[in-house]
Amino acid sequence: MDSSLQRILQAIDADKAKLDAVRPLSPPALASLHKRLRLEWTLDARAIEYHTRSLHETQVVLDSMTMDGKSLSQHCETMGRRGAMLYLDTIVAENEPLSAWQIRNIHNVVLTGRVGEEACRYRHVNVTIAGARTTPPDFLDLPAELAALIKWHARGENMHPVARAAELHTRFVKIHPFVDGNGRTGRLLLNVEQFGFDRN
Repeated sequence: MDSSLQRILQAIDADKAKLDAVRPLSPPALASLHKRLRLEWTLDARAIEYHTRSLHETQVVLDSMTMDGKSLSQHCETMGRRGAMLYLDTIVAENEPLSAWQIRNIHNVVLTGRVGEEACRYRHVNVTIAGARTTPPDFLDLPAELAALIKWHARGENMHPVARAAELHTRFVKIHPFVDGNGRTGRLLLNVEQFGFDRN
């Protein structure tokens, strides 16, 4: 591990120690932080996908109202992220191990409301990723590739939790098991890892 990454991870550990020192947080403080996390995560995820919803508009949609001038698909996608966050809460609360079933369920939640998409289904075509230097594995190899990913994750390699989350994300997006939604699903997997780190 290079020294700059080591310094970043040490800073993360120091910040986590400060948070741990003031625990347990009160239920209202915890609820407020959780609500803010969902809002900012949804907004950031949407920005990565080139959507134009503001922080206020995102909050309105998360509160189950639609906004004028925004497409139904943008509204459904935001609601899908809300559902995804609720599903992540369940995964973390129940300490579920990573599995192919879980990955497919996360993908299903990501594509909620998207007509014609193949939610939960591995791609059955070979794909390329625009701008990437690597080519995802052949679609026939996806079950074996995902099994290897899950096996790697289950071994619990001795890595810093943040580095482990980043490695999980990187390995998942290289496999690129779905036609669409791989980046969003991968970011959710990264978040599950981070939420688990926060519990420890």
